[in-house]
Amino acid sequence: MTEVKKKREIVTQGKNIKIYSDGTILFADVRVSYPHFDKKWCKNPAKDTPAYTGTIILANDTHAEAIRLAKAFNQTMLDEKNKGGKIKADAQYLRDGDMSGKDEYADAYIVAARESNERPVVLNPDKSEMPLEDVRATFKAGHFVDMLIEPWWQDNEHGKRINASLRAVRYRRDGPLIAEGGVTKDEAISSFDDDDDGGFGGGDDEL
Repeated sequence: MTEVKKKREIVTQGKNIKIYSDGTILFADVRVSYPHFDKKWCKNPAKDTPAYTGTIILANDTHAEAIRLAKAFNQTMLDEKNKGGKIKADAQYLRDGDMSGKDEYADAYIVAARESNERPVVLNPDKSEMPLEDVRATFKAGHFVDMLIEPWWQDNEHGKRINASLRAVRYRRDGPLIAEGGVTKDEAISSFDDDDDGGFGGGDDEL
């Protein structure tokens, strides 16, 4: 007998969030940080596994309902998988941005998602698939996106965690850029002077 796959449906939704029957969660109209959707990336290749990654920022004022529903989803997972026991705050994909020490995460929660196998589906605003060669040039830290994640429970020698696999991302619009190390383009341009002293006017008395 052929098994009939259940239809994927929305089971919970609110402003800027949809939770589906297959356990995936869509966060809408959120700023993205550290987008690596075109190719795998890792900070330390010697010990880390390269992956497609993205962190989204859920502002406390505009995404309060999304934060509340995501927290409830995670608590249900803890109730089922960990008998209601708590895990460390930094062992969850949903984290309080105020605890990060990053200005761009203040007054917000962040969602960190990654995928080490298949590249996530990447879409244009009209939901057509974005060509790979356009992805890196399009997604910049600070721009607005929709992101689909799939939370999953980890319980192994590395500890207990609620992780999130990165399933899909849709570009929405640009926004104030986030400087992720180094300097922004405007800061770089403003560093150069139009003078005749090798680009550094004023002489040694200004040091």
